[in-house]
Amino acid sequence: ITTVPVTANVTVLITASYQTSNASANLDVLAAGVNSLTINPSTVPGGVSTTGLVTLTGTAPAGGVTVALSSNNVAAVVNASVTVLQGNSSATFPITTLAVPLSTTATITATANSLSDTADLQIIAANLLSISFNPPRVRGGQTTAMTITLDAAAPPGVSVVITSSNPSIATIPSPVTITAGQTQRTVIVTTR
Repeated sequence: ITTVPVTANVTVLITASYQTSNASANLDVLAAGVNSLTINPSTVPGGVSTTGLVTLTGTAPAGGVTVALSSNNVAAVVNASVTVLQGNSSATFPITTLAVPLSTTATITATANSLSDTADLQIIAANLLSISFNPPRVRGGQTTAMTITLDAAAPPGVSVVITSSNPSIATIPSPVTITAGQTQRTVIVTTR
């Protein structure tokens, strides 16, 4: 028996006849639901987007299959749904993350035709990556630009404390606030 993709579960009565006898049985043809959900990459710095892949239990019928999406964490944002197009069995969707003060986990859920799956997304908080000077060598009394770089977007309220081994020679502003969503801040260092 060959079936076609359906938009909702359907019960089909199948009857066989031979001479004067008949026999019948119900065949349940199920609508495609969510078989699996994956996220790649599944670990990202806050502020970096990633991609979800939802796979159905079968191919989508005419009109496609609408898969409802949700996130249990405000730091991971997904659309309300994604559509698997007719004849396909999977679809991708974007996941936008926000900068976070501490690393956190978001659980993404995909649901269609009463079948669901979940996948976890690790969102990593920003860490100090480097400081650099331009120019890196100056004469006493000159200034230089110091750039502070994070490895991910800054959440609101990030202040980096800067110290100098000889503050009487090199005066460094501290703390330095990095604007939310940014990864760098440049300030001027004064020497004597």
